[in-house]
Amino acid sequence: MADITTPHLKQTIRPNSSPCLNSTTTLPNNGFWSARHLPTIETARKTASHRRQVQRRCGSWHPHAPPQPGDDLVTALVEAGEEGDQLSEDELVAMIVLLIIAGHETTVNLIASGTLSLLENPDQQRHLVDDKAIMDTVIDELLRFTAPVETATERYATQNIELGGNVIRRADLVLAVIASANRDERVFATPDQFDMTREPNPHVAFDDGIHYCLGHQLARLEAEIAFTCLFERSPDLQLATPANELQWRETPMVRGLTALPVRF
Repeated sequence: MADITTPHLKQTIRPNSSPCLNSTTTLPNNGFWSARHLPTIETARKTASHRRQVQRRCGSWHPHAPPQPGDDLVTALVEAGEEGDQLSEDELVAMIVLLIIAGHETTVNLIASGTLSLLENPDQQRHLVDDKAIMDTVIDELLRFTAPVETATERYATQNIELGGNVIRRADLVLAVIASANRDERVFATPDQFDMTREPNPHVAFDDGIHYCLGHQLARLEAEIAFTCLFERSPDLQLATPANELQWRETPMVRGLTALPVRF
């Protein structure tokens, strides 16, 4: 599955020839550079080092256009400007890190975890193979069921508030668990079952309101392309390893597999 998820998403952000992002494209598939930025005890100490690597690479050519500009988003960010003003080096690095994590890691996990859900439900897999018109509904259910983003980014209470019989005090850290909200039995019938025909499906995988994900249309499009191509090429795709033996990444924010062995 890494052969499908990894190149499909990396090329959108920056081609392999980039002097800035070469370090991200040469990592092995079982250790995405972006995963190393996610908040785990094991990886937190490495975060500053990896950010400095990106900063050194980008700083070597910013604020000028990269030596090998291309038709991609990073080149556009470097060249963007208004009345002579451009993104600072810190702003550029922060934006690239955000793109790699929010624009790459999350969709990789949606594609891999979504494929697993479909393979564990062969009747529904066959339904999708036979009727691609239901793809939008399928993607909504995969977003709800697989929880590629388990928790929202950290929030801090601006005042004391009582919620569910508990007091959250001013300045307390609050982590909203999106995966839990998407399994709320008050909202979803049979919330722990995968049902790709589920309608309506008011999941909050992309958050809501002013925090609604800016990249939701791109994520949907990437998932649609990936699943369409995958099952057109391999309609009889099967797991090559029992599902209970698969390994999941130990990260509190995103949920993703370390690998998904399949046969076709």
